[in-house]
Amino acid sequence: MAKEKGNIKRHRALRHDTGVTWHECPEPNCSYKAKQKNKIKEHRAGVHGIGVTWHACTEHGCEYKAKQESDLKTHRAMVHGINVLWWFCDYEGCEHRAKTNRHITAHKVHKHNIGVQWHQCPHCDYKAKTNNQITRHKARKHNIGVQWHLCTHCDYKAKTNGQITVHKASVHNIGVRWKQCTECDFKAKMNGNLNQLIKSHHTSAREARRTGCSPSLSKHREQAQCAVLKK
Repeated sequence: MAKEKGNIKRHRALRHDTGVTWHECPEPNCSYKAKQKNKIKEHRAGVHGIGVTWHACTEHGCEYKAKQESDLKTHRAMVHGINVLWWFCDYEGCEHRAKTNRHITAHKVHKHNIGVQWHQCPHCDYKAKTNNQITRHKARKHNIGVQWHLCTHCDYKAKTNGQITVHKASVHNIGVRWKQCTECDFKAKMNGNLNQLIKSHHTSAREARRTGCSPSLSKHREQAQCAVLKK
């Protein structure tokens, strides 16, 4: 209930489109209209770049600028950690915090299953917490909506760009980030390969150092050097 007749009029206009005086954007070929005149000003600044008062970030070396002061405030909090209003997860025993309530909501969905809206795959029993996960699942498992990524050096194709990156590193030695073994001269292209080596060889090697049994360590070094030469 409104205390004044004017409030009722504004409420009916904003909520029920009754007695609305529409304000239209004067820019050519633009059909935007709003119930409030200040919204037209915001629209022309945001969409058409007219009458913009830029708000620049004053932090050293930062060139960010925004059309809205609220956007600049968000930028300073998110990027530079200035005047951050922290949001905290209210789940019992959880100390997670975030800079926005949206991030807290996402955290509670993924970590605590609170407020989850499950998305069901229409082709199997798989379900996920986000529609993007369903899209990726349908591409991987059912080949639906696949956007193939092609290798520029051979006929290989993959469903994700990450798979192409791994392929180019493994097959063509492009963009390789070598993983160096801290125990010997062995290096690998994949963490999995390095972990496998450590598990199969370095466990016994460390035991050899602990017990003073050198033959096992020497044998491991020979195997590691052989693996490097094969690469």
